[in-house]
Amino acid sequence: MKTISKCLMMAALMVTTSTLLVGCNQTTDKKSTEKEPELAVNNVKDTEAASPDEDSKKTEKYLVERVSNIYKDVCDTYNAAQNDLNFTEKLAEKNFDGNYCTDSWNDILKEVIEFDKVNSVGEIGFFEFDYWIMGQDFQDMSFHDVKVLDMHDNEATVGLILVNMDSDIKLKLNMKYERGDWYIDDIENQTMDFDMKKDMTEYLKDSKKVE
Repeated sequence: MKTISKCLMMAALMVTTSTLLVGCNQTTDKKSTEKEPELAVNNVKDTEAASPDEDSKKTEKYLVERVSNIYKDVCDTYNAAQNDLNFTEKLAEKNFDGNYCTDSWNDILKEVIEFDKVNSVGEIGFFEFDYWIMGQDFQDMSFHDVKVLDMHDNEATVGLILVNMDSDIKLKLNMKYERGDWYIDDIENQTMDFDMKKDMTEYLKDSKKVE
């Protein structure tokens, strides 16, 4: 059985902070160079709508596939780490947050990490566990029952069951369509009753009140 300590988890988070912004900046630069669609004046029929590719991505079938691919990557990465001494470095290289989460999520995540680097030296800080596996320890990671609970325009809610160490964890993901694809904007653990993005936001507010 492979265990991941709080120190290992925090080390991975700290290394990930620098890669977070690189991924975001690269996507932003790419987006800024894209050519804007030309609109015909006074001709509604000629107005550029969503591209065929975007239309195909805004379907329940694609969204289930997208979330399944995300958590397959997560589970495969952790399962492969059971005998890997360089796991921390490889986890940081994966940059799950930068690759699979919204800009808004990454902004709050970076702020929490930077706050804890200064104000929680020698203490646990906000992150008491790894939210990608919903624990400090992991073994035989898997997932199932990915389904779209709600979908409207550029926002959706997806449910799934994450399995860690033979325990089922019910997750609800708030998804947003940005940068040409669906990204995780929040992770709610319905089994343990907490909301990652909401809790990070409240943590920052409460911490600043006592500064």
